[in-house]
Amino acid sequence: MKARFKIIPERSLHLSREFNERDADILIGKLFELNQSKGNIFLQINSGGGSFAGSQKIYDNIALSPNPVIGVVAGDCFSGASIILQACSKRLATKNSRLLIHHVSYPIRLNIKHSDTIEGLSAKILDDMAQIKTNEEILIRILGEKLKVSTDQILQLLDKEEMMNPKKALATGLIDEII
Repeated sequence: MKARFKIIPERSLHLSREFNERDADILIGKLFELNQSKGNIFLQINSGGGSFAGSQKIYDNIALSPNPVIGVVAGDCFSGASIILQACSKRLATKNSRLLIHHVSYPIRLNIKHSDTIEGLSAKILDDMAQIKTNEEILIRILGEKLKVSTDQILQLLDKEEMMNPKKALATGLIDEII
């Protein structure tokens, strides 16, 4: 299939590496700049993903963009980058691209102090586990809004952590079109 869009370099954003929250803030700033004028905005993706918090921030800002943001995967779209892609009004992938979704990973950080107790450490771990569960619910909601499969099938896809070619991504609804 041929895309019906001509990518305009001066109306493009690039997500081309693993990203953190600072990178997300920079991309969001560029999105705000592009939204000062009307027209399609193109988000070109070749990324191994990044922080869940950064992915959420970018997702929300793209979803709220007054201009359509068209996601174009050319290369890899893994993890958090796949979440961001779901915010785009149109989700395209080249025939040689690869996509991957998985459960939310969240590093549990324990700064153990001499005065800590087992109860205190347990409370910290439970707080972190609650945050993981909240993030997982957000991920499932985001995927559920766009994917063409049931919640149970989404959970199976997350469990598999399977590298998807564009045909499989199209069949599941992770993308709208192969270009």
